[in-house]
Amino acid sequence: MAWEAITEEKPPVTPVTAELYTRHGYPWFDYYDDKQEALEATEKLQSLKSIMEMGFQKGMHILPENTSTEPMSDQVHIIKGKSGPIRVGAW
Repeated sequence: MAWEAITEEKPPVTPVTAELYTRHGYPWFDYYDDKQEALEATEKLQSLKSIMEMGFQKGMHILPENTSTEPMSDQVHIIKGKSGPIRVGAW
């Protein structure tokens, strides 16, 4: 409902994949480093599994269309070093 209210269009029937997003030239924001090691889970969260892990256990391939992609360098906007959460608005 929010999509239609804002765009006055029906929403897409499937989520946009990283590959499609890149192909259309949309901006990527370099805000975090995905090569860093994840933090240790707390004791309460250690037994939780991701949707992908549960799918693999059932022999399913989750989100097969969502393959990795490498954005063009002019699509990547570096915002590392900024402090605090990202908020809506003009910067």
